[in-house]
Amino acid sequence: MNQPTTAVATDFPTTQSTNPTHLVIAYYLAFMALGMMMMALGTTLTELAHRTNSEFHEISYSFMSRSLGFILGSIFGGRIYDHLRGHKVLAGALAGMALLAAFVPVTPNLKLLIALFLVQGLVGSLINVGGNTLLMWSHRDSNIGALLTGLHFSWGLGSAIAPLIIEQVESLSGDINWAYWALSLTVLPACIWLLRLPSPVHPYSAEGETKVPVNRLLAGLVACFFFLYTGFEASIISWIHTYTMKAGLGDKSAAYKLNSVFLFLFTFGRLLAIPIATKFRPRTILICDFTGIFFSVVAILIWPASVTVLWIACCTLGLSMASVFPTMLSFAERRMSLSGKLTGYLFSASSGGSMILPFIVGQFFSSIGPQVLFYVVITALTIDVLIFTVMMILYPSHTTHQYQER
Repeated sequence: MNQPTTAVATDFPTTQSTNPTHLVIAYYLAFMALGMMMMALGTTLTELAHRTNSEFHEISYSFMSRSLGFILGSIFGGRIYDHLRGHKVLAGALAGMALLAAFVPVTPNLKLLIALFLVQGLVGSLINVGGNTLLMWSHRDSNIGALLTGLHFSWGLGSAIAPLIIEQVESLSGDINWAYWALSLTVLPACIWLLRLPSPVHPYSAEGETKVPVNRLLAGLVACFFFLYTGFEASIISWIHTYTMKAGLGDKSAAYKLNSVFLFLFTFGRLLAIPIATKFRPRTILICDFTGIFFSVVAILIWPASVTVLWIACCTLGLSMASVFPTMLSFAERRMSLSGKLTGYLFSASSGGSMILPFIVGQFFSSIGPQVLFYVVITALTIDVLIFTVMMILYPSHTTHQYQER
């Protein structure tokens, strides 16, 4: 449904002469840095709880605080990229993230630490929205699906590297201070690289002011899809460890191994999806992903006492879920032009899902039992498939872009 038009002004330069490979490297480095910073909290949670004299249920509010920061930052931060030079904003956000990380291990008060992670979420959302938005703006004539998948693989690679860096530095220095400071230093290459490059041109803004329609229905459907998908993805990542133990399918060691295997295959799946995205359309990839997720979850629900089924299903889930988010972003980008503001709204919906659905699982985990995890997943997946079907009916093909939001 096309709504009233909005005006788009231009006030910053283009980058038509910039080597596209240099831009891709810059955004991938930024997302790798973001992945490392986001993973650091979970890796050092026990030590941070000890330093702030808090219990686990108290310091867990740091996760909620950071998620809230991501939601707020995504809503309002996306507009910044519509008005300012994107690379300066992105480099500034990376520098801010590094500075905040440096203060984490020396913050002795729980309330201050929670506030710090709220700000980290705000800054992190600028990197998240900016990396996706600027990549799409600078590669509109390229295979954006493969590039977006590579971008999100970079995040996964960073999150996989972070625990290794923290472990090595902590073993050498004796505490987590230098581990956080080392992570802060790893952000500098991305900052320097970005500041060397001019920012991408704003889509369809080269001719001054342009009247464009806002497709609110399509944007709303994509936002709902991301809310549900990211929600059940976060639910699996957050609860599969506890599910394994409470369902009697493994001890603590086995639960850790299963969680690690799932995350490894999730990251590997994104790497594998890069060449696949160059050969197949987003709709084809998404249908295959949905099929793999559906049969994996159904298998767990049918054979809830089988350790073998759980392991096979989790491996399939990791591979099937890996490309859903970047592929849906590519699917949406083919049907509407994504401004910084609109991209921010989509990512705020995503952040909301990652906070709310795991919370729902937690509220019913004891009363209903561990299986509630996969009840939530199958319900969210079913609604997502319905949303995808509606989008395919209403918007079946690649349309000509028109810039849609200021």
